[in-house]
Amino acid sequence: MAKASKSTAQNTHTIYGAITMADGYPFEGATLRAYDRDLRREELLGAARADAKGQYEIQYHRGQFTRSEKGSADVLLKVFGPDEVLLVASDIHFNAAERLEINLSVPADKWAVFSAYEKLERALRPL
Repeated sequence: MAKASKSTAQNTHTIYGAITMADGYPFEGATLRAYDRDLRREELLGAARADAKGQYEIQYHRGQFTRSEKGSADVLLKVFGPDEVLLVASDIHFNAAERLEINLSVPADKWAVFSAYEKLERALRPL
């Protein structure tokens, strides 16, 4: 496996965390998009899909947000359902660190919570 050069590794930033439904169960398959939020616009930094545990990771590089007056991104994370409807968005994380954890919960009024049967079916699916 090739190793990233030191300068490349230093320029890589990571947003990670977990997405849950209102009942606390992981939101598998949710689409997450991270943006650099400025006063008048949002620039896409990267996207990911939540895994079976609701976990995700998005990596982006300094060159995606670097401007002369800005040393780090102001990160906004948005969660979309399968139909591309916005379900929830994070607060803006100004001057985000190189590793930023954002955990979100989708409100019950935005996404139907699974029944007990559906939860069992999802849990047993891997077996």
